[in-house]
Amino acid sequence: MSTKNSVMVFVQQDDGQIAEVSVELLCKAKDLASQVHASVTGVLIGKDVRKSAESLIPYGVDELFIVEDNRLENYTPMPYTKIMVDIIKKIQPQIALYGATTTGRD
Repeated sequence: MSTKNSVMVFVQQDDGQIAEVSVELLCKAKDLASQVHASVTGVLIGKDVRKSAESLIPYGVDELFIVEDNRLENYTPMPYTKIMVDIIKKIQPQIALYGATTTGRD
């Protein structure tokens, strides 16, 4: 699957639980992706978040990048931003969506 032709969503999690705003964005991403003939890509960052990833399947995620590390347990701007920038540079999605939360705006 080519990820260059994708709508990417930063999947925010808090204490390992997927934030509701991310579910809403994934649904919106699915709509946008169908309009531009693209796939939906998610990026989930944190500590022990792999188990939360299964909950995203019903929302139309075609591909999910999971970055896990004990040092990513709590959101801090620099490491999360570096991870997202690296993935966006690699994947080059058509659209990248972030929630309008404190974390997303950061």
